[in-house]
Amino acid sequence: MQKILSGTKRVLVDAAGELFAQHGMEGTSVRAIAEKANANIAAVNYHFGSKENLYTEVLRHVITSNVTRTLADYAAQIEASESVEEMMRIVGDIIADRFTTFFSNDDPEWHGKLLMRSLLEPSPSLQRIVDQVFAPEHRALERAISRICPGMTALEAQLMAFSLSGQIAFYVLARTAILIFLGKKNYDTAFLDAAREHVSRIILAGIKDYNNAGASPAGHEKGLA
Repeated sequence: MQKILSGTKRVLVDAAGELFAQHGMEGTSVRAIAEKANANIAAVNYHFGSKENLYTEVLRHVITSNVTRTLADYAAQIEASESVEEMMRIVGDIIADRFTTFFSNDDPEWHGKLLMRSLLEPSPSLQRIVDQVFAPEHRALERAISRICPGMTALEAQLMAFSLSGQIAFYVLARTAILIFLGKKNYDTAFLDAAREHVSRIILAGIKDYNNAGASPAGHEKGLA
């Protein structure tokens, strides 16, 4: 999933990312990107084909740069498991891994700003990212949840997957407002540990409640308590 960028490509992505976050794609010129990257103005088209393609790559970089394991990897692990407890543990691992991935204080401030802007100002690039990155990952998460709760409808599994990813996305997209509220410059370890535990408790309790209400994982007795 992670696409390693280096050399001029990486310089262009970093320079463009800051400008896109501040001015949007339409408000950022190729010339401005080249000047900020200290590169030839033809470099954008040479490496990416167009400003729109560069914007797509910037979004992809922001979303995947710290990802070491895809949700498809975790889903395969869940699908191969025969133990309910093991499946639930893996769901907890997914949440812990995503907190580690998305809440690195080493990430530039423009990462979060660009993600928020991309949602407020949808573009064809966002559609490509949804199709190429979000959709495959989300489908994998849906499969994993369906494995744990085979009685769920496709819509219910989809909604549970949205709940899991949405809980984490809240702390990403609302980061600036949350930090202002907390009076902090960055999320500290204690806060992130507590937030991760909180999200895990909510999601795992929801899965347990669903199974206890009537659906039981294949080959196992109803009830996870």
